[in-house]
Amino acid sequence: MTKEPAVSLNHAFTLLSKAYEKYRISNNGTVYTRVFHCDGDALWYPLDDLRRGARATAERTLLQETCAQVEKELGWRPLPPPAQRRKRKRGQGG
Repeated sequence: MTKEPAVSLNHAFTLLSKAYEKYRISNNGTVYTRVFHCDGDALWYPLDDLRRGARATAERTLLQETCAQVEKELGWRPLPPPAQRRKRKRGQGG
């Protein structure tokens, strides 16, 4: 087994595949679909689920920060939430 350090998760997957799956013609693959993690609900999920969740959180944060900065520079204020409409009871006109 080589002592070459992995530079990414996919590279680590390739190095492990070369060491332990010698029968394979190609040792490439994506770690995000072939490696699973156990979540708090005792179910196993592809690593890609964690990556997509982290990316969505980062994108949401970036969008909120960017909107806040634009509002600050332009002097805008967020609109108040729309007033709740009251439901009419049956039989009442109006």
